[in-house]
Amino acid sequence: MTPNPRPGIREDPPLDQPPFVGVLIQAALSGEAAPGPRWLRFPPRGRWPRLRAVAWLLALGGLLVAVSAELSAFSHGLGQPWACAAVAGLTVCPLLFLGRAPLVTWRLMTLGLAGAALVAGPPGSWPWSATGLALYGVVLVIVAERAQPSLVMGVWLWAVLAVWLSARGVSQWLVAALAAGLGGLALLGNVQRGRDEARQRLAQTSAERDAESAQKAVLAERARIARELHDVVAHHMSLIAIQAEAAAVREPNLPPGALASLGLIRDTAREALAETRGIVGLLRGGEAAPEREPAPGIGQIETLAAGARTSGMDVALTMSGLTGRLPAATELTAYRIVQEALANAARHAPGAPVLVALTQTADRLTVEVVNGPPERTKAGP
Repeated sequence: MTPNPRPGIREDPPLDQPPFVGVLIQAALSGEAAPGPRWLRFPPRGRWPRLRAVAWLLALGGLLVAVSAELSAFSHGLGQPWACAAVAGLTVCPLLFLGRAPLVTWRLMTLGLAGAALVAGPPGSWPWSATGLALYGVVLVIVAERAQPSLVMGVWLWAVLAVWLSARGVSQWLVAALAAGLGGLALLGNVQRGRDEARQRLAQTSAERDAESAQKAVLAERARIARELHDVVAHHMSLIAIQAEAAAVREPNLPPGALASLGLIRDTAREALAETRGIVGLLRGGEAAPEREPAPGIGQIETLAAGARTSGMDVALTMSGLTGRLPAATELTAYRIVQEALANAARHAPGAPVLVALTQTADRLTVEVVNGPPERTKAGP
């Protein structure tokens, strides 16, 4: 769902009146718009507030004098001074509220626009202040930029009614042109609103895309750490466990205390290995679930050698005496030794023949991996 870029705007409930009557009532009574630009708010805040407030009041005073003079001139001396002052006040003074309540400013200025009929001259003469019309157009753009489209329609209709009521015999073509100009200003504000919404949606989409990319990078880093933990820690924990278990087999005459220490080392290594696998599973949570298939053993060494041959290595595998079932830790250790040895041979002696020999006796499993010199050494003098 796209958030509302103007938090101060809310949708009013639909009215039961006909469409045009409903939007007129909404614009006149119940509509809401977001606050105007900060730099238009009075009293000003921030740096030099008093100086800016004085500048505001001086500017409004100048506009008030200009609008009053224009209305008096356009009325050809027929308008009452109090009427000119009232219309000028409704045209200029509401600008004090433009930064905080643009809709209130527009409503009061609409009354001022319609009140131009009070100071109009002879029928057919121009009844409006040019400065007042320019200010009204600016306010119309700001309201259209900060209100809902349905409310903007009502705002424009009220503006057209105000122009029509104050025309007093002015050419209908001129009234239509002025109404079209006000409609263009309202459309301009609405287009600006749409552009702001599109910009915010684009910013939100970019932020979501950046967050997704960052999350993928985190997951990739976690997966890399998980692989390193498995390759470094888990492998050495397995070696520690199997060496502790093999020590008791090789030296059956060890004192009971030494045997107990070896058993403690073995059990501790296995616990550390289990905990390491749990941590690896957590770190790989974003990439894949922890592996559930059985750990590899001697039965998979043939597959390992076949894979090495597929990659171009010359591997010969011999197995003798493998008749009994070995402990899982022993089989895993033998598999890892062969795996690491084949990787080292491929890395440091490319092209050299490799001999892998596994021999099992009554109490011992011997793993031997031997490789010859690499091909580039053979080609030398």
